[in-house]
Amino acid sequence: MCGIIAYFGKKQAFPVLINGLKKLEYRGYDSAGICISDNHQFFIAKKKGKVGELEREFLREYGVCSIKDGSCEKREELKEI
Repeated sequence: MCGIIAYFGKKQAFPVLINGLKKLEYRGYDSAGICISDNHQFFIAKKKGKVGELEREFLREYGVCSIKDGSCEKREELKEI
């Protein structure tokens, strides 16, 4: 059993997707994954456990992604979304 969330629009995709995955957590999933594209490359993270762990892993690996302006840059200090 799985749940799939997709987003295409003008907002930053990362918060929209993470919030959607968090809404599915009650179903008892034991892992989650996320993939964001900026039209040039894919930013992918998969993690066992809660969606919050996936969120931290993605931010640790890629930093804050702003697909709005077509960039995903790693920053030293990450603000919680």
